[in-house]
Amino acid sequence: MKVNLGSWIQGRSKILATIGLFSLVAISAGLQNYSSMGAKVLALQEGLQTCFTRVHNTYTARLIGSGSNYLSESFVANTEECFGEAIRVYENLNLANGVVLEDLNALSTDVSWFHQKATAKAEEGMFDGSPEEVILSNMSGRFEKLEIKKEQINEGLASEKNQIQSQKAMLGSIFYVVAAIVPLFIGLDYFRQKRQEDILEEGEKEAKQLLSAPEFSHTMVRDLIVKTLSGLGLRSLARLYEVSTLRELNGEAVGAPQEADTTPNNKDEAGKPILVTGAAQKQQIDKIWNEEAAAPKTEAKADKKIKRPSFSLEESVTNVIDLVSSKIFTQGINLDTQTEDVIVYGEQEAFEQALYNLMTNAIENYNFDDPHKYLSLTVRKLGSTVLFDLFDSGREFSKEFLRQAKGLATGMVEHTELAIAQSLIEDFSAKISFENVANEDGAQVGRKAQIVLEAVAAQEKSIPKRRLARIEKTTKKELLKKMQEAQNS
Repeated sequence: MKVNLGSWIQGRSKILATIGLFSLVAISAGLQNYSSMGAKVLALQEGLQTCFTRVHNTYTARLIGSGSNYLSESFVANTEECFGEAIRVYENLNLANGVVLEDLNALSTDVSWFHQKATAKAEEGMFDGSPEEVILSNMSGRFEKLEIKKEQINEGLASEKNQIQSQKAMLGSIFYVVAAIVPLFIGLDYFRQKRQEDILEEGEKEAKQLLSAPEFSHTMVRDLIVKTLSGLGLRSLARLYEVSTLRELNGEAVGAPQEADTTPNNKDEAGKPILVTGAAQKQQIDKIWNEEAAAPKTEAKADKKIKRPSFSLEESVTNVIDLVSSKIFTQGINLDTQTEDVIVYGEQEAFEQALYNLMTNAIENYNFDDPHKYLSLTVRKLGSTVLFDLFDSGREFSKEFLRQAKGLATGMVEHTELAIAQSLIEDFSAKISFENVANEDGAQVGRKAQIVLEAVAAQEKSIPKRRLARIEKTTKKELLKKMQEAQNS
């Protein structure tokens, strides 16, 4: 499969530029979100340090033994509320690290227990029977555990912050890449539109020159239209116009359209050919076709009729199979042919070259490890129409190629062999189509190329003539008399 990426991008530059702009908006929103998350994590670290400083103040006041405000119920309650707020902030961040959340909950619980020990009074029975030194030593151990837990939480938050910064940096790189590509797409679209405008302007200029000229030919008009349509990327439309255009006036010079006449021979009083247009042209065409259909087919007309080339379809298929048979058998492809000995119109060399390209592409399209490679050639005759089907069980046609084969896409074609085959077939007025084939379940089973040809009509059998026994010279009156006598007898 060969794809010209440059042509593909150029044909879709406007769509890609629009997608790029929307992507920049989405990436900008993502960068803002990561920046906000990073700021919240940093604020959480600072807030957690503030909360722990309050715990340290309470611990110091207990060691000194003074009746400081750090041991008051309101101060302790605010400290515990500080840890609760830190937990809510982390939950709102929706970070993936659940260990940090568990450590925060455990730290909040341990701080609450520590405050109960630090603010308890002797009459509450919490220190009965324990010397002051033992109590302070126990509290010191608890405070050290709180410090260790706080450090673990800080490390987890630092890891989350680094991960957010890494994702933000990667998204920022994507942003700059897209921001650099979008102007390129916009530029390609601008140059494409400028090129189309130049083609239209050039076509309009040439058309005005033809209209102002004293004489021009139908061939010149046709070539101008085909060139303009092809330059705009409408190659199939140009081809359709070229095929369906009226018969040329043998390249003779013709007058301006405003001098058009409807005389059957398309000539003015001086005997000079003129161009017939509009409704008059349609009437004249219908009249010519009717006259030709009603006119007797004399031997002179038969001699002037152009003979279309024809060839044996079965013979051509055999010739091509002989050329590719070595590839078919060496790759283990099961070949099935069902042909008929039918004569069709067309160029034999062009058809064989097209069929060779079709079969070569089919042979190269199979999956290497497929043990059931299958290739079939089938010929069906329906009246004067001959359908030649080539089916292979290889990989399916891409949507882009099918669009190009139908003339719905521009740019470099995929499957060069198939494009060549299509051009060769259409050059001698035959038709070719491509499609993917699926089974009843919708699963892809292969692909098919179908060529529609016209069979050469069989010669009409002549009606046998009766041989005359003898010829007599007589009058009409005598002949009628003999006939009556024969009836009476």
